[in-house]
Amino acid sequence: MIGVVSHENLPPYPPREGNEAGVKEEIPIIDKVAEETASGVIDMHAALADHPEMLPDRVHPNTAGATAMAKAACKALTGKEAPAAVPPVKKGG
Repeated sequence: MIGVVSHENLPPYPPREGNEAGVKEEIPIIDKVAEETASGVIDMHAALADHPEMLPDRVHPNTAGATAMAKAACKALTGKEAPAAVPPVKKGG
């Protein structure tokens, strides 16, 4: 199964609210393509829907937003909750 990830379904916080109609038109198209290709869809909109602070420039997720998206992807792909935080890799040693 191929996973289809659409971050275009991210919440339309200002000033993106003008794009909400376009996003709503895209969702059924994405769902149809996923069905026709036996692919899955990971709903990134739901991962960030109640967290405008995770999209500080209203488009790109910050670290917390990227983490929420990664957790949503992990759950969708494995059926399991994401593991606890992984310590950062030390550079140079």
